[in-house]
Amino acid sequence: HYEGDELAFHWHARGVPLCSDYGVYQGPSGGQDAHNVVEVPALDGIRRGFLTEQELDEYADYLVGELPGLIRFFEDTPEGFRDPDAPRYSQKYNYLDHETPLGPKVWMRRALLFVKPHYLVLLDDVDGVTPSRFNIHCVADKVRAKRDRVEFAGRFGMDLTVFVAAPVRFSALTGRHDPKRGDVDHSQRFVRISGDGGGNHYHTVLYPHRPGEDVGFRSLGDGAGVEVSGPCGRDRVWLARDRVECRGRDHAFVGQAAFTRETGKRVELHLIRGDHLSAGGLTIEGDGPAHACRTGSGEIGVRTAGAARRIVLRDAAPRVVRSASAGVAVGGQGHELRFDVPSGRHKVVLG
Repeated sequence: HYEGDELAFHWHARGVPLCSDYGVYQGPSGGQDAHNVVEVPALDGIRRGFLTEQELDEYADYLVGELPGLIRFFEDTPEGFRDPDAPRYSQKYNYLDHETPLGPKVWMRRALLFVKPHYLVLLDDVDGVTPSRFNIHCVADKVRAKRDRVEFAGRFGMDLTVFVAAPVRFSALTGRHDPKRGDVDHSQRFVRISGDGGGNHYHTVLYPHRPGEDVGFRSLGDGAGVEVSGPCGRDRVWLARDRVECRGRDHAFVGQAAFTRETGKRVELHLIRGDHLSAGGLTIEGDGPAHACRTGSGEIGVRTAGAARRIVLRDAAPRVVRSASAGVAVGGQGHELRFDVPSGRHKVVLG
């Protein structure tokens, strides 16, 4: 059966069930509105999504899925979103009827970045002339929508905050969803987000946290980046559909997916899809994925995966290089290392 769950995800976060996908064929849970997906009304149920990109390692998981679809006019006219609690009625056409009038084609794309160990970043786009809405379900007892976020009070000691970077202005419908009517014990709270004035682009951060744990969010204003502050430190995370160039006072990124993390004097760079990333005076260039970390003790670690690649590493701090590696240039205000990095871990000790 086709249950409208392509591009959905099921998430146990920090040891507890948080965003569940029922996957049942009964009651109100047989359509897109029961899943953690971007929903399009009257989307043909006979369809298949596919995975187009993936990059998995100890720092982050990066996945991209795409779904071609077709709108079908089961009532002879374009349809909007239905109230799941409204009485069922007979459609003029069913999903197997070859005489159903056809509407426009759509192309759906979801990029998912799991920034370990804590949170998800989602980037969703729907190409085509159709309304859409972004659905998230949480194992929670309460849900509240605020100016730029939605807050869920979790059922098992883990709350969820959904920060909405795009659309900037949106409407949020909240409520309770049961896997079958009256099954309150297994219910979840949901939010359905629609952009004010239309639009089919959604950029969100899903952050699980203990009740009372301080978590902050701020869009970086470049259309792709979000600053996230939490127990792990201060992160800047970028996720874009196409290659972007984002530059700020103390950071820069060129590519599609990356994040930085600063905790005290420690600086981490995680270049997943791209070729330039910098923060805290540390820069890494090359064909990602590549990771670099500078500790307060003067060590810089480099981690790569896959085939060997050319990496350029720059540190703005004035140091003396005590490495015999070839291709090292020393400047008065820092240093630059150029080297071919095989897969694995590497450590550079600087005095």
